[in-house]
Amino acid sequence: MQAKTLGLYRAVNFRKAAAYGLIFLAHRMFKYGEAHFQSLLADLKDTWADLPTVTSDIPFPFNFLEADYERIKVDSDGAVAGTELVAEAKERLGDLWPDKGFIERDQYRDCKIALDGVKDLILEQLAETDEERAEYERYWPFD
Repeated sequence: MQAKTLGLYRAVNFRKAAAYGLIFLAHRMFKYGEAHFQSLLADLKDTWADLPTVTSDIPFPFNFLEADYERIKVDSDGAVAGTELVAEAKERLGDLWPDKGFIERDQYRDCKIALDGVKDLILEQLAETDEERAEYERYWPFD
């Protein structure tokens, strides 16, 4: 592909770049969240000069302090853990997963029972103190 259609080859490879990740994520911000976006933005600094339209006189447009990189890493790790937890909850619920936020009336009781199991999973994995446990329980939306 590289030899025959260089433009297509570059386009396919661009999908692996941090810049593409930012473009893709920008339209999915509400699903993936700000932490993922900031992480990709921080990663973009490493490949900024490799972008086709960037010339040597165009500096990376953001200035992160070391503390910013550390915070972004912690936030991103937390967001990834949250995404994995949602995937695990979705797998546990199986057909009871409310695809569009709704479930069938005859599945309500089974779904409530399954969601109690998911709640236990979340509390087990995320609540480190009794205060955190109480906070998660207070804001649990499925009771």
